[in-house]
Amino acid sequence: MMNLRIAAVAGVLLLGSCGGGGGGGTTPPPTTTILQPDALSVNTTRVFASVSLDQALDMVEFGGRWYVAERPGRIVSFPTGGGASRVSLDITDRVVADDAENGLMAIEFHPEADANGAMYVSYTADVPLDSRLSYFAFDPATGIIDPSSEQILLTVRQPDSNHNGGDLLFEPGTMNLYWGQGDGGGAGDPTNSGQNTNNLLGTILRIDLTTPNAVVIPADNPFADGVDGKPEIYAHGLRNPWRFDQDPVGGNFYAGDVGQDAVEEINLIEAGANYGWNCFEGSTSFSGNANCPDRSTTQLPIVSFTRGTAESITGGKAYRGSAIAGLAGRFVFADFITGNIWAVEETQTGFTTELIAQTDLNIVTFGADSAGELYVLSYFTGEIHKIVP
Repeated sequence: MMNLRIAAVAGVLLLGSCGGGGGGGTTPPPTTTILQPDALSVNTTRVFASVSLDQALDMVEFGGRWYVAERPGRIVSFPTGGGASRVSLDITDRVVADDAENGLMAIEFHPEADANGAMYVSYTADVPLDSRLSYFAFDPATGIIDPSSEQILLTVRQPDSNHNGGDLLFEPGTMNLYWGQGDGGGAGDPTNSGQNTNNLLGTILRIDLTTPNAVVIPADNPFADGVDGKPEIYAHGLRNPWRFDQDPVGGNFYAGDVGQDAVEEINLIEAGANYGWNCFEGSTSFSGNANCPDRSTTQLPIVSFTRGTAESITGGKAYRGSAIAGLAGRFVFADFITGNIWAVEETQTGFTTELIAQTDLNIVTFGADSAGELYVLSYFTGEIHKIVP
């Protein structure tokens, strides 16, 4: 059964882990220590069992309700204490979800949503395919999102149907929104988008939404003047950034990046940094392109797993809850195929990564409640599980 399960999951390729060419020399791996689950371990327990979800990809808590994005184009919401669910938004009429890696990818609420009723949806649309970032108005009292209020803020043309990224996150303490973009799909980044800062693929973008429905470029974006790259770009050289989070206390910005043939990554995202794809996969030379930068000028991952340890990485959340002693400040992430959960912590000598749970869940995203406690979504079953001591 395990082999059949892995084959079925791998066939879906939800997070963009797929084969292709590459090879070559290596540079030294990052300073990361992998520990076995003996110093710290956690469990997961199913919650909200009465809620039925279809291909759920993202979950966000706001105003006493959970909002869950379903890939076909719906957002389902329900009270944080449990209770009946409702469809808060249905845009299946405009979402293209005909491939396992496209659809309604992520949702986020404006930092002042209580007052301005603004929220954002990341989804794929149109033929040829676009990634779309849209503003919607919603009623915080009822949780209903008005489908007619949509205003498209940004679009990114996708040359293929996979590697669409799409995650959304507001930078803590600001009105700046991050939007993740994959490399445009196709094995090995055939358009070399990851190393081309004159397009928006293979990046994390950053825009100012002080006015909720109007995009402004932050003055401190690395290419804000548009001379050496697109002004929306915050970081580049990524293959398919799948879920990221910025610790509101420590400030570290972590992102999972799904690998091609050999390596799954967690990266520490910094302004203007180049993470190497498609010239490099992890610390290994990949494309061999003549114009590839020296690896010393690009950022190595802080966690680098070879296949067998992880198959399709899911970035997670920085833990700032109180229920689990010893987990505070660590970035908790998982693997979609194996169901394993790890926590990475910055120390004085580098980063330490610890395996903290082994599950049979296909973890596609993490959510955090208002108390900072963490939840995971299992894609195929639609189950929500809480991480507990």
